[in-house]
Amino acid sequence: MIRILLRLALVAAPALSAHAQLPDFGSAVAISGHQMLIGQPANRDAPGSVQVFALDADAGALTHEAELVASGGAPGDHFGYALAEDNGRLVVGAPGAGAGSIYLFERAQETGTWTLAAHLSAGASSPHGRVGRSLFLQQDLLVVGANDAALVYHRREDDWKLAAVLEPESKGEDFGFSVAARQDRIYVGAPARANGAVYVFGLRDDTYVRESVLTHADPDLGRLGSSLAASESGVLFAGAPAMVLDPRQQSGPLREGALVLFRPGQAGSRNAPVLRPTRGARMDMFGNSLAIGSGTLVVGAPGTRAFRGRVYLYKLTAEGAVLNERQWQGGVDDRFFGFAVTMQGGAALVASPGAYDGKGAATLVSGWSADGAEVRHRIAPDTTRSVTASECIDGLAGPFPCEGVDLLSFVPARSLAKNPGVRLNDVWGWTNPATGREYALVGRSDGTAFVDITDPYRPRMVGELPMTAGAKQSQWRDIKVYSNHAYIVAERAGEHGMQVFDLTELEDAGDSPVTFAAAALYDGFHSAHNIVINRESGFAFAVGASGGGRTCGGGLHMIDIRRPAEPVFAGCFADAETGRRSTGYTHDAQCITYSGPDLEHRGKEICFGANETALSIADVTDKENPASLASATYPSVGYAHQGWLSEDQQHFFMNDELDEMMEGTAGTRTLIWDVTDLDDPALVREFVADNPASDHNLYIRKDRMYQANYRSGMRVFDISDARDPVLVGFLDTDPLGPDRPGTSGAWTAYPFFESGTIVVTSTTAGLFLLRARPADS
Repeated sequence: MIRILLRLALVAAPALSAHAQLPDFGSAVAISGHQMLIGQPANRDAPGSVQVFALDADAGALTHEAELVASGGAPGDHFGYALAEDNGRLVVGAPGAGAGSIYLFERAQETGTWTLAAHLSAGASSPHGRVGRSLFLQQDLLVVGANDAALVYHRREDDWKLAAVLEPESKGEDFGFSVAARQDRIYVGAPARANGAVYVFGLRDDTYVRESVLTHADPDLGRLGSSLAASESGVLFAGAPAMVLDPRQQSGPLREGALVLFRPGQAGSRNAPVLRPTRGARMDMFGNSLAIGSGTLVVGAPGTRAFRGRVYLYKLTAEGAVLNERQWQGGVDDRFFGFAVTMQGGAALVASPGAYDGKGAATLVSGWSADGAEVRHRIAPDTTRSVTASECIDGLAGPFPCEGVDLLSFVPARSLAKNPGVRLNDVWGWTNPATGREYALVGRSDGTAFVDITDPYRPRMVGELPMTAGAKQSQWRDIKVYSNHAYIVAERAGEHGMQVFDLTELEDAGDSPVTFAAAALYDGFHSAHNIVINRESGFAFAVGASGGGRTCGGGLHMIDIRRPAEPVFAGCFADAETGRRSTGYTHDAQCITYSGPDLEHRGKEICFGANETALSIADVTDKENPASLASATYPSVGYAHQGWLSEDQQHFFMNDELDEMMEGTAGTRTLIWDVTDLDDPALVREFVADNPASDHNLYIRKDRMYQANYRSGMRVFDISDARDPVLVGFLDTDPLGPDRPGTSGAWTAYPFFESGTIVVTSTTAGLFLLRARPADS
């Protein structure tokens, strides 16, 4: 299986997230016995991996079985970008690791366990980069594509030796984009040579010699040689998908994809047969991926159906002709279905890396027949799509690693929105004082969902509040509650303002989800990162305001909400000694009516701000004349993100979102400030947990701190000794792969419901309802 690099053109493919440059899950696929292997290059901020799923034929289900990673893997290594499997051997390409590397694994027949057998590195002195971007493996032959080269390895007594380095006639042809072999011939695609070409090398006297360069006279072909597959009869199938999803590599008209059939003995420029689907269309990318197995040719066309994708199946004849076209389409959540395909033993594995907002998915299809019957199994990069209540037993609650935290229920993200591509972000809670019913207020990239969690084992979607008309979708949406009203802001969302929603409307909703309208819209600013509320004073504080209106330097934009549906601007505060641009930008804050140990400030309204570069403490009692009390920085600042006071108001616990990714700390770091003197806060502890994940939001209730730490999920600490937190429970909402720095996974853990239910949002997975066990359980 060889496939086109998906670099994301938002114009052509708006479904994928803007920060993705490689498929995160589904760059490459392979089948080995009962196991499905899916490449996850994870180029964003983590090493790549290969996820291994096993099919239980009796149960008819796929389970996550293992994760393969590179020894010494690092972010950007692109491990898993390409895969090739042959009879229990697997080769994995890591073209981003220096000049590139390839790893060879072997599978134990009895246990199915994979072990590393060899590591072949291009080395720092290699003249060829991107080694491992395409692969072919068969018995003792391994062909590895690189930039302007193909490396040929032969295995002798379990030792792989470089036998040849194949090169093109000239540079700039994208030679090595795809590779294949059959008997003593090796085929190398060069899709950037005019309309594309395929080089043919033959083995003569132990030396590989260039025999021909296959091109085609059809001027409508584009990027011939982007994918390659050779049949047992010697027919070479060469994909010409006409485009890649990178506008920097795309020129000329947008054409239909095609497949060219080169029969044995053809050489040079020929009018070889050209295959196109019966309903081909421009930008369908037909021929983007190819696989042959059990007498069937599978062709991916991930650009068709507005980039939802399609796969075509053809029956091969002995002469290499194709008959009986059959089609598969992806599910409603799919994007780029057919981007990568593979076949083995009558089963096909099809990747759709654009599914679920770019998180990716794959589909195992088997048992297809002439009457259209088939069996499909869905594989997603998390295992949270059919989860029931589970106690934490022997370290697991369902599929989730845990300790001292039980799973009450799970609501997939796709169940909280009409658009399956939305992401979740913040979550807050509201309890109706008249009825006692509990609701989770769930932020989405396109609005807010309201979920009745009174029965935490059977949560019910009540309705949604769409984002402000004319605003833009945003991955940052934040919600707080005052006097039975929700206040909602979004960052980088255009003219969104602050929505005010009367939460008592939720009680009148019927059995079907309702689309609600805001009770009021405050337009004193356009966008804001967060909203902070002091429920005792009746004032709200928008932070990180931008885009228009009174931005207050990104500091505190103060709003009188004592009349909940009639918000009124009250003033600004910004400490210009803080923030990355020295404007006093506040990323998040906690504002309270102070009742702590500093007698001088009791009864005043005090705000504790996480201001990117420092902790800021301000007296905002007089909204016309707010005053800075103190600011304090700390070692290895990455991004001072958010924090919360202990209930006795003696300590402020603050997180730094980026220090783990900047290698400023060995593990998840929490900064513990002594704030008994508000005019002179002191950093008394840098608490570094034994976990490398990035931290995001934390909240404190009684003597417990609840942290939402992205890839390690929710973690609960006993802070009865404030300066010595002790981990007492966790549930990992992102069970695939090791905990590591990065910004996907658990966003917020809200622990303030009287029932003890804790609601946690995970960006692309969904809403988790959890319960932490008491200390004596």
